[in-house]
Amino acid sequence: MRINKRIMSAVVGLLMGATPIMAAPQFKYIEKKETTNLAEGLTHEFITSFTSDGFRGINVLKFNLNQSNLRLVPLFNNSTTGKGMAVSKMVQGKNAVAGVNGDFFNYKPFFPLGIAIENGELITSNSDASNPTPSIVVGKDKSLTLGRIEVSMSLKVGDKTVPVGMVNKPNNYGSTGIYTSRWGQKTRGGKVNSQTEVAIENGVVIDRVDQGGPMNIPKNGYVVNIKDGMYLPSVGESAEFVVSGINVGNIEFAIGAGSQILKDGKAVNTHINISGRHPRTAIGFNKNTLDCVIVTVDGRSIYHGMTTADVSELLISMGMTDGFNLDGGGSTTMAIKNVNTDKVDVVNYIESERAVANGVGVMSTSEKGAPATIEIDSDFDKIFKNSSKQINIKVFDEKGNPLKVNQAAIAISSSVPATINGTWFKPTAAGDATVSVTYGNLSATKNIKVLDTPTALLLPKDTIALGNGGKYKLPDVTAIDAVGNRSTIRAEELSLNVVGGVGTMSGTVFTRNKNNGNGAIEVSFCGAKNRIIISKSARKESINALSNTTGLSATAQPKGARASLQRVKDKNSHAVRLWYNFEKVTDSKSASINFKNTRLPNDSSELSIFVRDIEDQKLTAKISIAGEDMDVDFTKNQTIDDFSEWRAKLPGENGIYLKSIDIAESEGKGTKGNVDFKYLAAVVSPDTSKMFKNLRTDFMDHLRNDSLNSSDIAIVVRGTKASAALVTKNTAKHKIVSVLGGAVNAKNVTKNRVTTDNNTIIANFKNNKGGLRATNINQWNELLNSVKTSAASNVIITIDGGSKDELGLINPIERKFLKETLEEMVKAGKRVFLITNLKHPTASRFEEGVRYMNINPAESEVNVLNINRIGDNVIYGISTKR
Repeated sequence: MRINKRIMSAVVGLLMGATPIMAAPQFKYIEKKETTNLAEGLTHEFITSFTSDGFRGINVLKFNLNQSNLRLVPLFNNSTTGKGMAVSKMVQGKNAVAGVNGDFFNYKPFFPLGIAIENGELITSNSDASNPTPSIVVGKDKSLTLGRIEVSMSLKVGDKTVPVGMVNKPNNYGSTGIYTSRWGQKTRGGKVNSQTEVAIENGVVIDRVDQGGPMNIPKNGYVVNIKDGMYLPSVGESAEFVVSGINVGNIEFAIGAGSQILKDGKAVNTHINISGRHPRTAIGFNKNTLDCVIVTVDGRSIYHGMTTADVSELLISMGMTDGFNLDGGGSTTMAIKNVNTDKVDVVNYIESERAVANGVGVMSTSEKGAPATIEIDSDFDKIFKNSSKQINIKVFDEKGNPLKVNQAAIAISSSVPATINGTWFKPTAAGDATVSVTYGNLSATKNIKVLDTPTALLLPKDTIALGNGGKYKLPDVTAIDAVGNRSTIRAEELSLNVVGGVGTMSGTVFTRNKNNGNGAIEVSFCGAKNRIIISKSARKESINALSNTTGLSATAQPKGARASLQRVKDKNSHAVRLWYNFEKVTDSKSASINFKNTRLPNDSSELSIFVRDIEDQKLTAKISIAGEDMDVDFTKNQTIDDFSEWRAKLPGENGIYLKSIDIAESEGKGTKGNVDFKYLAAVVSPDTSKMFKNLRTDFMDHLRNDSLNSSDIAIVVRGTKASAALVTKNTAKHKIVSVLGGAVNAKNVTKNRVTTDNNTIIANFKNNKGGLRATNINQWNELLNSVKTSAASNVIITIDGGSKDELGLINPIERKFLKETLEEMVKAGKRVFLITNLKHPTASRFEEGVRYMNINPAESEVNVLNINRIGDNVIYGISTKR
């Protein structure tokens, strides 16, 4: 349970002035951009940024305020400003093109902190007139007013003046409030705070009720909730609501913002300061050109988030002079209307969509014209024969407005034999195809390479642990042909067979039965096959049942934060309750359950814990590997009754110690409350690499000869019992030796991370934290700036260690960027090898020109990849030694 869950301006001490600027990332590795036209003059850009700090997902809406068909609008709950609503529903209800969450808000009672105006109508006022948060104001003449706006409000009744403190917000603090139809059909009533309500319509008092129930709000008027001691207008008197400080009638758009973070091209941070790296929502302007950007930054799960200083730098890089930090964290949401489905899609990463107080939307009044251009919107350029993919198109008018596609009007033809069913393309012969699409009198073409037959299938998961009745839906798989070309095969087109009598298939869904043995799903397509091991229900090894507080302690950070533990009853068991109090803290804060000398079982792939009453907090675990601490993030896995199971992926090493389970907050003035925990366990994933090996087809490489007797290069994968002496004995004649699985001191063993020898560069990277970046930020820097740019024609990269994921990398973006980087080397004419020592089957594959080899250390005490260079060519083989 949390108390006062968001920021309340009446009680929050806002941090004023500049705050220390955190250091920028040491390295900026890779940045990718995708741009889509949303309306005439409005684009959406998705940026994936990979730096030494982590991965950032950035969504940007770009337009110019002078674009006549576009305007900013405040978004609210469709029925009342007194309740929150998800951004996607606000965008849908307003029929906006796109929108993001807006102002900071208070939960109990619910209201946004700042002002909101639309086209001359005051929707909400500032919550604290004496110390207002910054506002963003766009005039009807497109003029910009940015920063604090001091507004005073009053009700004029003849020669009497009644000060007004709030508009369309609960006036629980003794002020006089005004309620318009934006609040809803009825007021809260005078009984709520023992006040008198006066209804005014067309400038005349029509009703007055003292401490009564909710009053109907006139459509052409408002209701004034007047505090004790103020003048009480009588029925029939004329009354006028007066706002000074701004001319509301001249304003097209206004909304409150938590903090100004960029002013006149310089980073600042006024008012609400939310430190740390978190999901962010921001809006920026160039006061000279009137360019505008609306930005969300992802900061949960695989994404790292940004500080406000980071966001300021981002806005500056986009050409902005001024910028504002809107509400962030779990509120951060960007939603865009899909012209083809008429539904609104959330485009940024969120765990769940939260109801927020208001939002910032972009409306378009551009009249859509006839189709003028089409684009083929299919993200593949390779396809296997006898598999099918959909050919999608985008249609735009001459102004750039996207148009709804009439699927029946699409006609597709192919230069190679193919079956075409509507927009589905299924080639029946290999070759270079030109696919032509016509839409009315418009046409477009796309070149697609039709591959013959695959030799191997890659699966996203090697092993699935299910109990009786458990289900698993098979996803699409990646197929690879004999020369390394890659393309996906839809799950519906695969042949699926259950081996071992462990369950049944219904379409692409497997259901486990009562058979407790191990089995497999055999997956095949045109002769290529692989298998998914079906093991017993995931073996969870208890770390701590968390049924009492014995051996546990609680701490909180920073100074002023407090935490304690309590044993609480939970139905038929007990749980540990972590109490926290952050009310005296405005910086980032955390509370922890601390463990003593808690070693995780070998082969632990995940942590599992059951949690109740966690809301906005970030949940992490601090672990230690070889004396080095690192944090792993939990994400929600499933909900059971009032508890939810959360899981955190582990980096795949043995000898991991658990130090603490932590909850963290970042949102300004702290809260207090509690979170309950129980059933802390490790998910243990045994090595299944040798099971059902006959159900796999492996890549056969013409460069591979396992009988090769090499004295050139040796890549050694040490088994768990291999001594350094045994490694040295088996590689004494080699010129260059790299060792995975433990250091060996010998003259021919590479000492540096990157070694160059004639036409070959060898890079030896470590992965004991689930990623190359997480293990050492210099590794990606060396990969891009030393290995990729090398003149060597042969590139050999080893990665020592890793998680249970593909290539040993937990983050899918890092996996994607690593593959793309290696493929770029191949396109530059290099021969590229990547060698890992994961507990996956020992196998090699040739994928888009890259040779990926995994050598399982359990195969033998000493596993040697021998490489012989013959001029610019190489041959290799794998041998085992005992």
